[in-house]
Amino acid sequence: MSKNNASKRSVFLFIQACRTDLNIPEDELFKITDIFKEDTNLFVKVVNVLNILIKAIEDRGYYPQNVKPLPFNIPNSDEIESPKDNRAKLVAELLNTERAYVQDLERLHNYQLEAESKILSKEDSIILFSNLGELLDFQRKFLIHMEAALAVPTQEQRIGNLFSSMESGFGVYQIICANQDKAAKFALENCDALMPLANVMEPKYELPSYLIKPVQRICKYPLLLNELMKYDTKAGHPYCHELQHGLDAIKRVTELTNEIKRQEENEVLTEELKNNIQDWKGVKMNELGLLLLRGNFTISIGENEREYVLYLFQNMLLCCQEKKK
Repeated sequence: MSKNNASKRSVFLFIQACRTDLNIPEDELFKITDIFKEDTNLFVKVVNVLNILIKAIEDRGYYPQNVKPLPFNIPNSDEIESPKDNRAKLVAELLNTERAYVQDLERLHNYQLEAESKILSKEDSIILFSNLGELLDFQRKFLIHMEAALAVPTQEQRIGNLFSSMESGFGVYQIICANQDKAAKFALENCDALMPLANVMEPKYELPSYLIKPVQRICKYPLLLNELMKYDTKAGHPYCHELQHGLDAIKRVTELTNEIKRQEENEVLTEELKNNIQDWKGVKMNELGLLLLRGNFTISIGENEREYVLYLFQNMLLCCQEKKK
């Protein structure tokens, strides 16, 4: 038997024991393949089962006494000294807000799982949560790397390299940020339907405040790194050049994310325009090209003023006026 097959057999026997001896429900157990996939959402299920096992061992009195915890390289929050200067305070803010952000995503993801099992169809869940699971998986991994990057002395911290090396992973933000307006609208329109899960997350105000967190976080990274760049440049930090590369990387991410979000918003505006205009005066929609800009403007003729809406497409400029009822 190969090592891989032997490992899978061991996992199978473990799951069987959890099912028969601990009576763990099937939906709480993990699958054999979950162990071997690089998906933190699946790994969380494994950890939850292990927590149940540990509690069962403690309850049955099998847990050994006076066990010393294993040493870890990364200190926990209680072991970290209070920041002594402005740079240290900024780094602490970066790390602490990252931890809080991942916790917020986990809470939103748990709400998603509850909603899918009791209220939402798969299609509606995609409208509301988009690729939240992928985002959470990436952010957990990003946090792990951040913890490691900041667990060393200040002069050895390579924060810029963290952002540069994981730039491609930030692509998960493009989908969820572009979908944010649709998600907020769906939450508002389906508030009553979501009310049975208000004990998990209040749908009218709390849910929208969580749905917008990815947009807020991706926009926060450049601000934090830009501020850190000022301190490191002044202090001559040995990895200052890497920080600049990291700042450039996250700026590219936010610019691309904002552009995709803008395109998504313009597609919605174009669809609304298509449905609302009554007289196209011979203009064909397929001749317009993509919508680039939209804005309101006023034309004054003598004492009279007229309100227009301007649509700038790739191939045409449209001036529209709302028809009086």
